[in-house]
Amino acid sequence: MKIVTVTPFIKTLNKESLTYFSAKDVKIGDIVTVTVRNKEVKALVIDEEDASNKKIDIKKADFNFKKIKSIIGNASFSQDFLETIKETSDYFVCSSGQILNNILPNIFFENFGELNLKNQKSKKNETSVQNEKLAFQAPIEDRIVIYKTFIRESFAKKESVVFFFSTKEEAFFFYENLKKGIEDYSVFLKTDLAKKTFIKSHNKVTDSAHPVVVFTTPSFLYLANESFKTYVIEGEKSNGYKTIGKPQIDSRILIENLAKKTNSRLILADSILRVETLWRVKNLEVGELQPLNWRLPEKKPETIVDMREEKDKNFSVVSKKVLSKIKKSLENQEKIMLFTLRKGYATNTICRDCGTSLTEDGEPLILFEDKNTGKRYFKTSKTNKKIEANIKCKNCGGWDLAPLGVGTEKVYEEITKYFKKEKIYLIDKTNFKSVKKLKEEVDKFEKEKSAILVCTEAVLPFLNENIDNICITSFDSLFNIPTFNVYEKIVNLLVLLNSITKESIVVQTRYAEEKILEDIRNRNLIGFYKDEIENREKFKYPPFFTLIKVSYESSEKERKEVVEYLSKTYEEYSPTINEARIGNNYSKITMLLKLDKKDWDFTKINKLDKKLLEKLKILPAYWNIQVNPEQVL
Repeated sequence: MKIVTVTPFIKTLNKESLTYFSAKDVKIGDIVTVTVRNKEVKALVIDEEDASNKKIDIKKADFNFKKIKSIIGNASFSQDFLETIKETSDYFVCSSGQILNNILPNIFFENFGELNLKNQKSKKNETSVQNEKLAFQAPIEDRIVIYKTFIRESFAKKESVVFFFSTKEEAFFFYENLKKGIEDYSVFLKTDLAKKTFIKSHNKVTDSAHPVVVFTTPSFLYLANESFKTYVIEGEKSNGYKTIGKPQIDSRILIENLAKKTNSRLILADSILRVETLWRVKNLEVGELQPLNWRLPEKKPETIVDMREEKDKNFSVVSKKVLSKIKKSLENQEKIMLFTLRKGYATNTICRDCGTSLTEDGEPLILFEDKNTGKRYFKTSKTNKKIEANIKCKNCGGWDLAPLGVGTEKVYEEITKYFKKEKIYLIDKTNFKSVKKLKEEVDKFEKEKSAILVCTEAVLPFLNENIDNICITSFDSLFNIPTFNVYEKIVNLLVLLNSITKESIVVQTRYAEEKILEDIRNRNLIGFYKDEIENREKFKYPPFFTLIKVSYESSEKERKEVVEYLSKTYEEYSPTINEARIGNNYSKITMLLKLDKKDWDFTKINKLDKKLLEKLKILPAYWNIQVNPEQVL
């Protein structure tokens, strides 16, 4: 019999390891099934020992060892991969199992028996690169040209290259544009490939004697073996690299730490890199693959429409200038996109009696309208559960509710009043839940000679050609998001839309005086960066400080006790504690810590503040801990 230590793949358990026994021969690196809290879960074996060597300890134990249910097989993960997971788990204040649960795809387990999982060595790459970190900021067409040359040079050196993307759509786009001439050695991996295709593609990576280039998402990070000398994080600024739910893991950090451990080259690439990355370049932490490109495409300056100047008594979500732009585009047999930040009819609803925003599980309720019946209902951004529109305010019980904000459905409703005979497409993830259906609808729009498209950002990855004209009908809610990088988000959105339009962009806003809009009009991205980095240093935000946010939904009975505990326990770290009511009897309590980089930096994991780490790790698993969260409240 063996005593086996495992790391369970379960997001609600922040313990690093649990102990079981097994009568079967279990090896380190095996994936097994075990019982945790009466639920069968997968786990990774990290240690094993004959029970005879632990006989005295077993007798003294005040608990009974559970039996391992079954052995799935040996994953053959490299030691570098496992060490990276373990070390990075401290930075995110979670367990190795929680990270593995987040990044390992189900398709890996479903086809485990047919995958070639030969033992991946932990040999350091024999290369002169020495974990070189390089930034690559350039328009997408320029990056593709450089990648073609780079891949062929790598192949000549018998080196493989892996490109990571935040979405499978982006991975496929680059795969299609870079595989020409090297089809036999190009591999595209995603989590929903057909079984045969997945097994064939997966095994090509592990079996090929020739170098390969892989296009994939972070879910397949475990495949990056010793033959990969270069890791590319493409679309580096994308929030899609952060996992949803808890714990929230930033895959970019895992990739960078694995590249460092394997002594591989790392390339951070995007049209506009994150402010944190640009700061690292300035401070010589990251080099430049090429001189950073700060130019925007040479097009007409954006037209800024100040919605506060609209004098019409009958309020419309579409300005006269935008209506004129649509009319002119249609007359010229052109296509036009009306971009809206949020789906639904109204993005927020408040109670006129007490001013409280309607929420469900701490998320704002978004108003939708059924196109067939006209019946309205609510949903949150994180769930598909429909909530009847005839609800009361949870705070005061009032019925007088007012919808606020502009969503795609509201824009669509307005446009159809003015253009009754025109082709108008409404495409978002509410109306087209499957990727296939959404893509088919985008293809229909693109085949039109002239049409109007009302959409959200969900459509952008599926566009095969640039749009003649783009109008941003609503994005003001970005200015109100409680996040330190709000202006960076605005720049990224405008730069992205600018890159896919043939003309220029018309922007409707009630924040026309914001300097960031003028910077974009003047193509002055360096000015934006200087202002942004100055403000972040002033207010102690990344890259100068690391933010740790702890949140908990507390009952009214324990609210005071929770606040006192947080205040006392983390007093030396000067916590900022906020409370927000989410119903009659519950409050969301949030604590924000701003830590000097020397105390909490993912590039120096072994120098984390151990005292703080211990305090955070003893918090129950149902508390939420986020490192550098998108929202600080």
